[in-house]
Amino acid sequence: MTARLREVMRAAAQDVPTYAVHDRARAAARRTRRRTLAATAAVAVIGVLLVLWSPIGRAPGPDRAAEQPAALPDRIGVPPPGTLRVTDRPRLGQAAVLFSGGYSTGTCPFVDECDALTLVDAHTDRYRIFLTSIPEAPAGQEVVLAADGRRVAHSGGYIDDPYVRIIDLRTGQTRDVPSAIKGSGGSFPVSWSRDGRWIAVRDAISADQDGVAESILSIVDLDSGQWRRLASGPTMDGFSVAFAPDGRRFAYQVAGTVTVAALDGSTAGTSFSVSADQALGGKGAWTPDGRSLTLVERQGSDWTLRYVDPVTGAAKGGPATPAVTGMTGIRLLAWREDGSALIAAFEPRPASTTRFDRSLSLDQRTYYGEVHRVDLLALTPGGAAPTTVLSSEDGVRAIDVADDIAVTGRMRDGNPPKVFGPRFWFWTGSATVIMASVYLFRRRWEILHGPSRWQFELVRRIR
Repeated sequence: MTARLREVMRAAAQDVPTYAVHDRARAAARRTRRRTLAATAAVAVIGVLLVLWSPIGRAPGPDRAAEQPAALPDRIGVPPPGTLRVTDRPRLGQAAVLFSGGYSTGTCPFVDECDALTLVDAHTDRYRIFLTSIPEAPAGQEVVLAADGRRVAHSGGYIDDPYVRIIDLRTGQTRDVPSAIKGSGGSFPVSWSRDGRWIAVRDAISADQDGVAESILSIVDLDSGQWRRLASGPTMDGFSVAFAPDGRRFAYQVAGTVTVAALDGSTAGTSFSVSADQALGGKGAWTPDGRSLTLVERQGSDWTLRYVDPVTGAAKGGPATPAVTGMTGIRLLAWREDGSALIAAFEPRPASTTRFDRSLSLDQRTYYGEVHRVDLLALTPGGAAPTTVLSSEDGVRAIDVADDIAVTGRMRDGNPPKVFGPRFWFWTGSATVIMASVYLFRRRWEILHGPSRWQFELVRRIR
């Protein structure tokens, strides 16, 4: 290379513009970091909006709900996947309806929700679910709602530790009432007193030599925790105990015998027998004036209400209500202020064509295997036919209502939630934010440091 050529190349190199490579790299890194943070923030905002868009974000708050009087919805439906639990916030506070069933129809995407029971808010269409240790526990029979709708009781534990669990819907706290019956294989609440102080409990005892399990019926004073054993023998959950409106007496049925006794045990009870086609009507068996007990009676495919004297069991006159036809069973829940009887009507499954030809007790007739759906009917004195006041979706197989709300007769338009519940949106939004954050972090790392070793290895193997 000649001296002349070297001088020309040096002059050309001096004319080439210089670039601030380091400064530009730092500026590019800052832009990448800002974009990454902005994208992460955007994903987080989207996740939050997903949660806010869910029913929990649109549900009326306690103050707004309180402006509407407590009422029964005219329609209920199976809760959607991801529905909030009864212990989640915001608390439900007061429920108008408790029901079970629905998930057994096959619409059960989350295993732990298959045996859930559902509570419907007394003021709005907010739904809450909770789980029990007993599969297919029927509402109103083994899981019962207090008269004011602010507590719910269900069975808990098994042979080693049977108890009744009470959930306070206002606080989400639970109270366990251990069984006082020796040898109990499980305690099942069957009815609440109107003031919420007493609860009737059935304890299942080990089967005898014939394989028949014995049941022991008791009432529990929740203020003192004292148990009072009533009788042992076959019982029918949902039909076995009814507390009188005066708060001093109650009636219970064991086998074919109905007994009326004082709550405080101050007087001996009186008993009378009922036929195989009759049973104590349910928790609403006492007429509003407390002078009569109501029985449900089966006559072929018809069900009617019969009135008897609570002391002698002799037939008495009462409101002439229409018969209910084509149901596998009915249960009397309450007498409304307009004089009509509110009953749960259990529609049989299509395959149960011979249901009226079989001698089944009411608890067998209202068991899940016999029921297709359950509605609430009003039997108005002098009416020509029952009136449907609450309808349910197919698969809702058991129901209970808050007495204090049911007696008023107030109803509201029910609009069961159909979209995914808040828990679904919360976990979906959280998963979206986490995955997006991981992706954006990896992208930022690649921009600043280049592809990682495993990416080079992956490309090499693909090629």
